[in-house]
Amino acid sequence: MYLKNDTPPKPIYAILVNASDGSPITTGVTAYHIQGTTRTTGQGTLTHIANGRWAYTPTQAETNYDAFAIDFYHASAVGQGALVEVVTATQGIALITADTSAIKAKTDAYLDATVSSRLAASGYTAPDNASISAIKATVDANLDAPISSRAPASTALSNAVWTNTKAGYLDAAISSRLAGSAYTAPDNVSIAAIKTTVDANLDATVSSRAPAATALSNVIWTDAKAGYLDSAISSRLAAADYTAPDNTSIASIKTTVDWTLDAAISTRLAAASYTAPDNASIAAIKAKTDKLTFNEDNYVYAVGVGGSGGTDWTDTEKQQIRYRLGIDGSTQAPSTNSPHLGSSYSTLDDLAAHVSTRLAASSYIAPDNASIAAIKSQTDKLSFVGSDVKATLDNEQVTVAVNNDKTGYSLTADYDRAKTALAITEYLAPDNASIAAIKAKTDKLTFNASNQVIANAANLDNSAIAIEINAEDVAAAIWDVGMSEHNIPGSAGAKLNVIEARTANITAGTEINVVQPVAQDQTLTLVRGDDYSAADGRALQWTGYFPDLTGATITFTIASRRDYQAIVQATCTAAPGTEGAWTVTAELTSAQTSLLNPYDTSYVYDVEAVIDSRHVTLVRGRVEVLPDANRT
Repeated sequence: MYLKNDTPPKPIYAILVNASDGSPITTGVTAYHIQGTTRTTGQGTLTHIANGRWAYTPTQAETNYDAFAIDFYHASAVGQGALVEVVTATQGIALITADTSAIKAKTDAYLDATVSSRLAASGYTAPDNASISAIKATVDANLDAPISSRAPASTALSNAVWTNTKAGYLDAAISSRLAGSAYTAPDNVSIAAIKTTVDANLDATVSSRAPAATALSNVIWTDAKAGYLDSAISSRLAAADYTAPDNTSIASIKTTVDWTLDAAISTRLAAASYTAPDNASIAAIKAKTDKLTFNEDNYVYAVGVGGSGGTDWTDTEKQQIRYRLGIDGSTQAPSTNSPHLGSSYSTLDDLAAHVSTRLAASSYIAPDNASIAAIKSQTDKLSFVGSDVKATLDNEQVTVAVNNDKTGYSLTADYDRAKTALAITEYLAPDNASIAAIKAKTDKLTFNASNQVIANAANLDNSAIAIEINAEDVAAAIWDVGMSEHNIPGSAGAKLNVIEARTANITAGTEINVVQPVAQDQTLTLVRGDDYSAADGRALQWTGYFPDLTGATITFTIASRRDYQAIVQATCTAAPGTEGAWTVTAELTSAQTSLLNPYDTSYVYDVEAVIDSRHVTLVRGRVEVLPDANRT
């Protein structure tokens, strides 16, 4: 129970651990006082006890509320700290019955002396009820008539001998009395003790005490209830100071608890196991996804934009696009950026019909430019007279079988190759106009460093194009391309290439290699009282791709999970290996391992390096301790 406005206030406790690795938080915690919806910096005293355990002692003013909370805040803690809610109570609340007036009346009437002045239970001796009952039986049997009905004194025997006292003894026949042989002497010691008790405590007449009719009922006022009166009533809360509980609020709280606490708290996720979501990254992702729009088939609408660093096209860029599409304008001075198709095609449908008559890209066969160039080099040597080829002979003899004009010619069959040459009528001239048109189009193409065409998407009226994109196709187009094709400095591809180059050097050695008695799962098995020295080949070793440990201070620690207080510590050495690996070595003495209990299963260890004030945990695991039969 936490008392309201208590003097002095009691501490309030909380445990804080790091959300990323579960390590205890020992510094940087701030305590805030929360009352209602007001959160202020705590004015009390905040103290770190040990291993992430914190205590906050509020000021008296901070406790003067029916309820308040203390927020132990740290940005890196699970849930960014611990929130402790406190419901206060008025000092000394006691349970009392509904009939308080009757109780008060009786206590006023009968509790007229301190309880300590009465006989203690340990000093009480119960009456010999059996003997008392026997005495009563004798009296009832023999005092069967009043004394006045007996003989008068004048008829009595000599009162010098037969005194009244003696006569009083003859109250029954002697034969009815106990024979001497049957007599048992009284327990005078016990009787004396009873007398002492009676003399000490029976200090007033019975008639001066309360009559039986006013006595408390021993059915109600039992010894058990009397045991409750273990301190003075004046030390308890006065009725005038009592504040009745707010039963309406308590009933509301009970309803809420009954509704919400529908399972054991132990079945829920422990605070230490909770990992806070990366809300910053989630918010950044949401900001991107909020910009997506979808069609009725839930395909993402993608809008092609370009130029000017990803914004819409500029007027100059739009004019240039129109020229490159062959709509109008020129590269030097486009006529306008107003959307139209010129005089040849009044509508997009007309243009589409014209485009459909063109050769499909899949049907196009590229010209054999090498052969064409070779042919051209030969045809360039030809000379003409009018439309006829002019031919000359350089001292060659020519034999002509039939020559209508033999003057100046000597032709032979050996040089009659011209007979099998392509006839003029068989020659098909190239469609130079189409070739020129194609060239005009291809001249407008621009290429990147990988000879890929640079294309920007837009409608002919310069409006944006809505493209349905299949996510799987996009993913395939990105991930199925060789990384060597994406190596622009600072790009994701370039960085992935760097990562690939570095990870290519990583082999199975990425697992930390260990030397007995450390197992591959990092469990450390030690024999209590043994030495683990490099001289014996028994030192503890870990090899892995750790950070650069040059000049680092490395400490090996064994602690218990109960309080994480160091039990064994040793300074480690570090030696560089091949391909960036390091070997860390720790040695333990018999005195150190003797501190470990073979029957304690709570031991854990870690190897921590301090590199330029940065703390880096290199290895951590469990410790199993075996007993040594030769040592106690």
